[in-house]
Amino acid sequence: MKKLAKALIPILMIFLLCVACDEADTSATHNATENESAQSDSTKEVDQQSSDTKKDTSTASKKQTTSDKDSDTTKEQPNKQATQKKPTKKQQTTSRKKLDNLEVHYIDVGQADATLFTFGDKAILYDTGDWKRNDTVQYLKAKNITKLDLVIISHPHADHIGQLAEMMQTFDIDEVWMTGHEHTSNVTENALQAVLDSKANYVEPRTGETFKVGDMKLAVTHPKTVTNQLNEESLSVLFTYGDIKFMFTGDADQAAESAMLNRHPSLKADILQLGHHGSSTSTSNEFLNQLDPKVAIYSAGKDNSYGHPNEDVIQRVKNHDITLYGTDVNGTIVVSSDGVSYTIKTNKEGTVSPKSTKSSQSKTQPKQQSKKQKETSTAQKDTATTNDNCININQATKDDVQQIKHIGPERAEDLIKQRPYSSVDDLTKINGIGPARIEDIKEQGLACAS
Repeated sequence: MKKLAKALIPILMIFLLCVACDEADTSATHNATENESAQSDSTKEVDQQSSDTKKDTSTASKKQTTSDKDSDTTKEQPNKQATQKKPTKKQQTTSRKKLDNLEVHYIDVGQADATLFTFGDKAILYDTGDWKRNDTVQYLKAKNITKLDLVIISHPHADHIGQLAEMMQTFDIDEVWMTGHEHTSNVTENALQAVLDSKANYVEPRTGETFKVGDMKLAVTHPKTVTNQLNEESLSVLFTYGDIKFMFTGDADQAAESAMLNRHPSLKADILQLGHHGSSTSTSNEFLNQLDPKVAIYSAGKDNSYGHPNEDVIQRVKNHDITLYGTDVNGTIVVSSDGVSYTIKTNKEGTVSPKSTKSSQSKTQPKQQSKKQKETSTAQKDTATTNDNCININQATKDDVQQIKHIGPERAEDLIKQRPYSSVDDLTKINGIGPARIEDIKEQGLACAS
C-alpha cells in the first residue's frame, strides 16, 4: 500500500503541473485577446481621428480655396498657380453691389455749365448755368427738386456761377463749395450775398480732400492754392459712384491737368466732362491717356462765338477712341448708373465731328488768289482765331481786358465793376466809351460777351 502511494505521488504531481500549465495558457490567450481587442479599438479610434482630420483638412482647403477665389476679384494673388484664371468681366460685374439709380444730367444751358446728380434722396449740382438765363432753375423744378445737398461752383465766372443767387432763394441748399477767388462782378457779389443770407454751410475745399454724400464719394483734385487765375484754378472733382467715375474740371487748362496728374498719378475716369467747354486750352493728350475715359461730354452753346468745341480737341478725343457727346449737338445728356454699369440718353440725335477743314475747302479755290481774296482769307482766319480766343468782357481779368482798344487801367477797373454785359455794345456804360469807340473795338475783333 505504501509502495502504491509512493508510485501515485509522481503521477499526481505531473497532473497538477499540467492543470497549472493549461490555466496559464488559457489566461495568456485571454489576455492576448483582450490586448488585441483593445489594440483594434485603439486602431479604429486613430483611423477615425485620421478620417476626421482628413475631412477637416479637406474642408479647410475648400475654405481656403473659396477665400482665394473671393480675394481674386479685387486683388491678384502673387502665388497663384498658372492654371488658375482671373474672373471675367461678367463674373466681376455680377459680384459687385448695385446701388440706387444715379442720374447725371448734363443740362443744355447754352454757352455755360450746369450738371445735376440725383441718387436716392440726394442731389448735387456742379455749376449753375449762365447769369442771363434761368434754365437751370427751371430744369430742377421740372425734376421736382426741392433740396440740394451740395452745390459746387467751379469758379466765379458768370457762365458757371450765374444762377447761384436764384438757386439759394429757390431751393433748400445744405452746403456750397467755392474756390475762394475774389471777383468783383455783380453776378458774383449777388451770389455770395445770397449764400451768406442762407443757412447753407460754406466750404473752400482743396486738392487731396475727400467727402461723401450718401453713396457718392467726392475727391477734390484741384486747386492746391488760389491766386487770381480763375479758369486755371477751377475747383475740379472726381465723383465716384460704386465702380463708375465722373471727372469735372470746370475751365481748368492743360497746366492744371498736368498738376492734377502729378498729385494724383492713379487718376482714372469712365466719363470726362471736357474742360473749358471743349476749348483748345484744355484736354491734353496726357490727360486723356491717364484718365482713359470711355465717354467725353462737353457743354457749349450752338454756334457760339468762341468756336467751342475746338476742332483739334474733337479729333484728339476721337483719336483716343472715346465716344463724344455735346449739349450743342445732343441737347441735355443723361447718364444713368447703378454703380456697376451705365447707360446714356440724349435729348437730340446727333454726332459730334470736326467741321470741314480749311485744306478741303481750298481744293475748290483757284490756285492763284487775287490780293483781295488773300486779304479776305487772312481776315477770316484771324476772325476764327479771335472767336476761339476772344477776350470775354464778362470774365477776363483786369490785365486781359486792357488788350481791348481804348481800355486802359482805369477803364479796365470800370469795365469789371459794370459787369455783366449782354453784348460789346454795353461797354458804353464805361466812362469815355461812346458809339465811335465801340465801332473801333468791334473792328479790332478781340472783345466778346457771353
